Amino acid sequence: MTVCISVKNGPDKGKRILTEQPRITIGRDRSSDIPVNDLTVSRQHCAVFVDEQGIHVEDLNSKNRTCVNGSPIGAPVLLQPSDEVKIGETVFSVHIHIEQKEEDGQKRGGSTHFSNNVRTMVVNVENISIEKIASNLDLMYKVNSAIHSHRTISDLMKTLLELIFEVIPAERGTLLLYNKKSKRLEPEISLSSGEGICEDICVSQTIANQVYSKKVAIITKDAMSDPRFPNKMTIIQNNIRSAMCVPLGTINKMLGVIHLDSRMQSGIFSEKDLNLLSVIANQAAIAIENIQFYQRLQDENEMLQEALQHEYNMVGNSIQIHRIFEMINKLSLTDSTTVLIRGESGTGKELVARAIHYNSARRDKPFICVNCGALNKNLLESELFGHEKGAFTGAIAPKKGRFEIANGGTIFLDEIGELSPESQVKLLRVLELGTFERVGGIESFSTDVRVLAATNRNLEQAISDNAFREDLYYRLNVIQIDIPPLRERREDIMPLALFFLEKYTTKTAHEILQFSPEAEHMLKNYHWPGNVRELKNCIERAVVLGNSNIVLPEDLPFKLTTNETQGNKDIKTLIDVEREHILNTLNHTGWNKKLTAELLGIQRSTLYEKLKMYHISL
Repeated sequence: MTVCISVKNGPDKGKRILTEQPRITIGRDRSSDIPVNDLTVSRQHCAVFVDEQGIHVEDLNSKNRTCVNGSPIGAPVLLQPSDEVKIGETVFSVHIHIEQKEEDGQKRGGSTHFSNNVRTMVVNVENISIEKIASNLDLMYKVNSAIHSHRTISDLMKTLLELIFEVIPAERGTLLLYNKKSKRLEPEISLSSGEGICEDICVSQTIANQVYSKKVAIITKDAMSDPRFPNKMTIIQNNIRSAMCVPLGTINKMLGVIHLDSRMQSGIFSEKDLNLLSVIANQAAIAIENIQFYQRLQDENEMLQEALQHEYNMVGNSIQIHRIFEMINKLSLTDSTTVLIRGESGTGKELVARAIHYNSARRDKPFICVNCGALNKNLLESELFGHEKGAFTGAIAPKKGRFEIANGGTIFLDEIGELSPESQVKLLRVLELGTFERVGGIESFSTDVRVLAATNRNLEQAISDNAFREDLYYRLNVIQIDIPPLRERREDIMPLALFFLEKYTTKTAHEILQFSPEAEHMLKNYHWPGNVRELKNCIERAVVLGNSNIVLPEDLPFKLTTNETQGNKDIKTLIDVEREHILNTLNHTGWNKKLTAELLGIQRSTLYEKLKMYHISL
């Protein structure tokens, strides 16, 4: 087999190299099989090799990369007839070189862009007419067009079988794919020449199974009398005369077979027809494997999306929560507006952020969460913006930050009030310009992300204390969503409790159907300082520890049983009284922590502990 490399651009433009080596190295070094006079090419830049699928190009860890049609390659790439390969400033194409005999017996060199399979079809039929060659080439062009234009196996094979019927005198054609569950070949689509899709075509399982198991194409002039098929039951039942069947598979696995037959006449298929069908089957197999892979990814993605939508479904009947639903619906119509989500710890700020993302046009892109309060300043900047090699001790390689990873999607910055002043400056730049630099780097990176931020702190007070940038606050606070604490929307307690009850009983073998009236009363009258998160944990505990098919008071945490409101909502607990007194004192002092501690008669450290315990944001 002769491979022709034609240089289209670069210092060696116009050169045409013919070689019969199965693998050729190309580079600047004189030891390369094909040395090039291009200083931008590596010493050993790429390799071209031929196998049963066709011609491939492989990058050899070159400095400036190997590109096919302008795109850098990683793994070896199967070249198509019109592909152009670029290394450095040199552009070339690769194709099979075919010599065609003249009438006087002299050979005339000619080159045509064929894949390896197409060349086999042509060189095996030297006496074929030029018209037939042109017809076969036109067929292969249509086959390649079909492969690149169809996204389902049925549509692809319907088109391919129709094309096959134009050049091969078959009466019927069927694609059979191997089913792993039934462990047999099953028809995927059947066509009858001139009639289109047929549901009732029966093929010879004897021939199909033999081709699939032995991975060898079969042609028979008269299936009825062919000694290779001792079990002729399906052949006789279907009155099959002429038949041919080819394997459908790739290097990695067998997919099935393509079966053609005729009940009208014996001996209508030739070896040339078998070669042509084999070429088409080889091309179709790659396309079918890609379609199956794409369908698996699509199915997995749909299942994941359903799981996410269920997992982050928000529950509630209160007016407050319905207003939040309305805001989420409005925000889903835009995909760039920044949103500041505010509320006490455990109210579900991340759930709101996820709902905004998965209802927006960015739903198919990443949703990245970052807890700004969980990392120190240096680690947080590296986490958000990435770092370059050597930026700090332990930075042994470049690392992408969350803003790079989230490109095209949404980034959720929880506890935004904990950002250091330096990080605030970088975040403001991202919001305004969409650019940032990695830690230890000078190169600017662009990113397209929607920023959702959340906090339980009093950012206005933080601005007064010079702990938070005012310009960043206004840039984040384009839209503000306030999530009220659970104690202020008690009508949501039981819908949420029932939602969590169903969720956790589904995950366990313990089936609990409802709450007892006493347990329901306790849930409704508890003050829930931990909000929805505390309620969720409470229901999970009841499901795990409960012994009956209803939730009883003894299944609930002890603190709920001691919360003796007994329906008298005017009687406040000591916790509520102390929290309210601290809030009143803070308001009286203008949220001056030092003066508040003095008026309460406690140390400032004690005040901070109580603020944290009572979830009071500063």
